[in-house]
Amino acid sequence: MLRPFAVLTFLALAACGSSKPDECATYAKRDFECGGYPQSEKAITLKLAEGFCREVRNGNKDLDMLAGIKAGPGCARSTTTCEAYKACVEKAEAAAPPR
Repeated sequence: MLRPFAVLTFLALAACGSSKPDECATYAKRDFECGGYPQSEKAITLKLAEGFCREVRNGNKDLDMLAGIKAGPGCARSTTTCEAYKACVEKAEAAAPPR
């Protein structure tokens, strides 16, 4: 019989070995690359973008107005240039209901 700890350890190791990239981390990297942020602010910018993305993905309704962040992972995945990425995010923001 497997103990709960063994099961959790197995699941954690399986997740760590996953080849699927984290979409919020990918979004944060693309947003930094295309956002014109200072290099000196890279670490904090990546953490903030990834954190907001995770909160939106987890259903935080207080962040519903952040249409660009909601669309960011999909835009990062579906585009290859900064121009296309920015256009994708801007399109999502323009389509969002007024605040």
